[in-house]
Amino acid sequence: MSTNIKNHSLSSFTYSVSNMFERASYYGIRALLVIYMLSETIGMSNAEAFSIYGWLAIIFVFTKIIGGVLGDLLIGNKLTLIIGGALHVLGAISLCIPSQIGLYIGLGLVFLGSGFYSTNLWAQFGKCYAANTKRLDAGFTMLYTATNIGAVIGILTIGYLGDMNIVYGFGFAGVLMLFSIIMAVLSKDRVEVALDKKPSPMSIRVLYIFIAVLLVAIFWGFFEMSAYGMFDISGQIYENANLGMERMTWGSIGQWITLPLGLIAIVAWTFFYANQFVKIAVGFILAGISLGILLLIPEDPEASSIPIFLISLLLFSLAEILVAPIVYSILTKFTNPKYLAIVIALAVVPTTIMLKLVGLFSEFLYDRPPSVSITLSAVIYGVIGIGIVIVLVVLHSQKIISSNE
Repeated sequence: MSTNIKNHSLSSFTYSVSNMFERASYYGIRALLVIYMLSETIGMSNAEAFSIYGWLAIIFVFTKIIGGVLGDLLIGNKLTLIIGGALHVLGAISLCIPSQIGLYIGLGLVFLGSGFYSTNLWAQFGKCYAANTKRLDAGFTMLYTATNIGAVIGILTIGYLGDMNIVYGFGFAGVLMLFSIIMAVLSKDRVEVALDKKPSPMSIRVLYIFIAVLLVAIFWGFFEMSAYGMFDISGQIYENANLGMERMTWGSIGQWITLPLGLIAIVAWTFFYANQFVKIAVGFILAGISLGILLLIPEDPEASSIPIFLISLLLFSLAEILVAPIVYSILTKFTNPKYLAIVIALAVVPTTIMLKLVGLFSEFLYDRPPSVSITLSAVIYGVIGIGIVIVLVVLHSQKIISSNE
């Protein structure tokens, strides 16, 4: 582990704030969508609404890829993200029109705009660290934490306004996106030139990228599988413990735990550098331990189970911070900057496929105790984490990789 005292650029902070506003708008709109589609104004059935909501996730992947191609190969990352932001604003305005036509136009513009925006912002952000890749982990942890803050702000504020009047909610989402565009426009980019004196061979770079993308897909896939059991335990605790808080507040407590851990990680990775795959390995191991701790909670949990549940959430939140943003660091470090947005967009595909496969597999778990999905996920996390550690030790002992790679 080596010390690194260089500061982040102003652009990295500006883009983080811009991303926070965009994510607040995006997640706020998502929080209102199903409610709006089921309302008397639109009049959809449950099946129609959830079918559309499910397809939006797949459409979002394609808009990211289109945005990546547009940004990398045609008009540039910054112009593409600004265009995406403008489309998002128009989409939020369209959603304020009380009709199915307004709904479909709004959804199309919001998800097209968000796809253009998000892929190119993360690519532009990563390029600001090209000359000092040892700051990438801290940088992307900052951007990831901004994403989480934005999600919380958006769901709470836009959800609250939407309860008052759906137009207020969608309208405020458009205002937040305007703030996001302004921050991006005001950013004075300083895209640094990489000074990699010993570039890794192309085959090694591709291998690192492939492994990182596969690992994050597995991480979120088995989180999705274990979530059934985790939510069941969380719901039982809420019902039995008389917590004296809203169910939404209790359900989002994991997000609140993640935020301070992200801030701590930003500081830690700013001043100290450690191998990125070591962090991912530790993240998988912590995720396995976290789920293992959940198995200590009895079948009918009460208030006495709250400390165990919170410890589990704490460890899983730490695991998330050690895995999710670090993968973007690896993508940025080993990808040609000319094609970074495209690679970032394509990296979402395996995760999307994994989530769909896990969703199909999880159907047979619904009638089984929560411990089944939790145990299976815990074992997978632990085995993969320990496996990564063993591989890293062997490679390091044979001097195939160094501690700084």
